[in-house]
Amino acid sequence: MAHYKARIHGRQGTQVIEVDAVDAQDAERKASRQGQVLSVKKTFSIQIGGLSFPERQIMMTRLSQMLASKLGEGESLKLMRNTFSGGIKRVAHQLLIKVESGADLPRAIEEVGQPHFPPNVVAMIAAGSKSGDTWRALRDAAEFEREMIAIRKGGNATMIKSIAVMLLSMVAIVGTVFYGYPKVMDNPMMRAYSSSVNVDWAVDLSYAISYLIIGVLALMAALGLLSTVGRVLFPRGADAVILRIPYFKDLVLARYNYIAFYGLSMLIGTGVRLRDAILLTAGTMRKGALRADMEKAADAIAAGREWSNSLRSLHPTDRAALSSSMDKAQIANSLSNIGVQYKELYRIRVEALGPMLQSVAMLSMTIAGVIIFALIILPMMQVMEGML
Repeated sequence: MAHYKARIHGRQGTQVIEVDAVDAQDAERKASRQGQVLSVKKTFSIQIGGLSFPERQIMMTRLSQMLASKLGEGESLKLMRNTFSGGIKRVAHQLLIKVESGADLPRAIEEVGQPHFPPNVVAMIAAGSKSGDTWRALRDAAEFEREMIAIRKGGNATMIKSIAVMLLSMVAIVGTVFYGYPKVMDNPMMRAYSSSVNVDWAVDLSYAISYLIIGVLALMAALGLLSTVGRVLFPRGADAVILRIPYFKDLVLARYNYIAFYGLSMLIGTGVRLRDAILLTAGTMRKGALRADMEKAADAIAAGREWSNSLRSLHPTDRAALSSSMDKAQIANSLSNIGVQYKELYRIRVEALGPMLQSVAMLSMTIAGVIIFALIILPMMQVMEGML
């Protein structure tokens, strides 16, 4: 949407307001809700960075508190715009423009999006707000982001360090084989006693380890592309492949599954019909295996079949728990428990990933040290022994 400034005349006199609209006519129509439109002019805005994590936490928490006290969305945003400074003030102003243009707060947050609101946070708010409790969705989204940040704290740094160590190990091995070892053997004394040198095993080992490191890095790159680009271009196909890869599927899909079941449990808990709740939840989800399962589950309900059997991406024990639930309260409780289970599974996998990568990195560095010793120091020792 484009950004417009409209000059209007209303009960408070002549004033300038800002609206987001598809075109000038749409902007005039939206501005007319607040008074007689005198003029409409398109404006341009420059994005200045995004909300930091602490700023986003403050904003979502304060908005949640005000909405829970039955203060309107527009008034809440005006208060934040008028009482805060910096990024919070700018984003509150952007959200207020969209709310005054006719969007509700979750929709406004979705339209503002990145870099102020990450996709996971937007999805969490969208899923939770479908139940009608936007304040609760904002509170839970803030808590969810805090938990994800705490889980990932140090994880990304550990992964980067481990990859760097593996790359450094490979560079050290390749440099030793193709530069260090030939340089040592080019010495006249080493050439004279070359028959005493026997380190072919170390050369063979260096090739094998280099190929192994390249293979590990290539596999990591392929999995990374599958979970990012692949899920955008071929969502259902990518998810089908990911679901077949133990451990990795939990790292990629567990967070999204938690968000989906969180929203679905809230909808059912507030009395929304099961099929309607499933369709509303599916509408907030990104394309993929679980969304397709949700749509099949809705069709199964319409056809009078057991809906939980359609959730093929869930573990059989989870499907059994859902099928044995007798009423809406039990279904909502089961869905909530399944969501928490996925969140905990993600935490466990992330916490285990760091030490595993560190172990692989340290092993590659140790082997690199052995190869350097075998191709640089050991030939000298063998030549000295041959001279005696």
